[in-house]
Amino acid sequence: MQTVSSVAAGNHRIDALLGPQAWAPGAITYSFPGASSVWSTSTGEYAAGVSEPFTGFSALDTLQQSAVVAALAAWTAVANIDFTAVADDATGQGTLRFAWSLMDTGLQSEAYQPDPLNKGGDVWLNSAAQWSGMAPGSYGYSTLLHEIGHALGLKDSALGAVTMPPAQDGYATTLMSGNALASLAGSWVDFEPTTPMVGDIAAIQHLYGADTRHHAGDDVYAFEQGQNYFQTLWDAGGTDTIQWNGLTQGATIDLREGAFSSLGKPLVYWASDYSSSQTDPWTVAIALGTRIEKAVGGSAGDELIGNDLGDLFMGRGGNDTIRGGAGLDTALYASPRAAVTTDRLVGGALQVSGPEGVDTLHGVERAQFSDGALGFDIDGLGGQAYRLYRAAFDRAPDGGGLGFWMYHLDRGFNFVEAANNFLNSAEFRLMYGENPTNEQFVRLLYVHVNHREPEPAGNQFWLDAMANRDGAFGHAWTRGEILLQFSESVENKANVVGVIEDGFDYLPYLP
Repeated sequence: MQTVSSVAAGNHRIDALLGPQAWAPGAITYSFPGASSVWSTSTGEYAAGVSEPFTGFSALDTLQQSAVVAALAAWTAVANIDFTAVADDATGQGTLRFAWSLMDTGLQSEAYQPDPLNKGGDVWLNSAAQWSGMAPGSYGYSTLLHEIGHALGLKDSALGAVTMPPAQDGYATTLMSGNALASLAGSWVDFEPTTPMVGDIAAIQHLYGADTRHHAGDDVYAFEQGQNYFQTLWDAGGTDTIQWNGLTQGATIDLREGAFSSLGKPLVYWASDYSSSQTDPWTVAIALGTRIEKAVGGSAGDELIGNDLGDLFMGRGGNDTIRGGAGLDTALYASPRAAVTTDRLVGGALQVSGPEGVDTLHGVERAQFSDGALGFDIDGLGGQAYRLYRAAFDRAPDGGGLGFWMYHLDRGFNFVEAANNFLNSAEFRLMYGENPTNEQFVRLLYVHVNHREPEPAGNQFWLDAMANRDGAFGHAWTRGEILLQFSESVENKANVVGVIEDGFDYLPYLP
């Protein structure tokens, strides 16, 4: 099969894994050699009588072949690669070939990287080495993943002109490392990775492109207490969830790209001679480019961490810590609103107490209950919508109306247009009259918003702005713009903050 030269990405974590060549675009065939297979002994190929096919060759059995197929699928799931099985005999064979050979006892396996030579892509497993089976999580299975990485064009992370920084040279970054734990050379782990890891996925996608079909819909990734995990999630699209099903064990779910979560049994890393060990709770990573929008905790106290999307968090039982990201984040509760109390803590976090525990929310803008919702974004769109209601109608918002406007403002509806809708309402006209003059309009804003008569200088300022006197205001300010100025004024904020600082009630709008 034809090959292409690898091109550096300019990213150290990727470039440290790139071999010199990759396979050219197109389906990549694979096969399992047997008794009727042939091996080229031409120049540059296998040396007759002394190389792998001629020193203790044997075929993989059915169970071992199934493990190889599963490992190939793990790479297909993250990259734009299609593998096709073909026969391996005198008439032809696959680009990737998998077989046993009797090799030096210090060698577990080896693979030939992409090369126009026939042996390029061949993977050899050492029958003289120790194998603990090939089930996912075993050293045998991770060895298959590692060698397939080589056969696709990845190199060992510590070899070549560009190498992985020592602090990242471990399985948490790449299966192409010789260290399970980056800080412990030659180390082992009690449960091996079951997928390509964060760096591997980034590197193989650089060579072949990302797989856009794998988990492209709405997916739930569920993890169970007492189970072993060591993997990286690649998800091509949809609205996705990481769910922890733990009764007594708390978890950390981190939705950020490249971050690890602590789910399931902790990993135990051992020194190469088994003289020492250490435990690490971080078991499940999210690949770069994967966006997961929802985290669901278990029955114990969990920590849920958001990304820059609008995330949904459900702590369920236990006293949870929920940390929102840059987007519009919502904590979900099964309890009714009346069963929950909220308190603003020192430093700005919110404490939500109810039947599902005492949760601490950092940077979370909304909380939704079985029969209503609370807004905490007093400086965001929710708070602005609340203040607009108070400014326009001199009353607390009705929950349904506030939810309606929050829904539309969250989705980019123009705030001035929203203010104009308030100005045109029957309630506003009843308070301000059907056709007030500018002077009457400004005075009534002072009365209803600031609860006082206007001071002369302020009154004149707003009248001048509405007339664009001497062109000093850029344009004649509309009444909608003036209403928004009053709504977001220091006075109105001060009048409202005591009411909404621990959250304000609304009913979510369902279009």
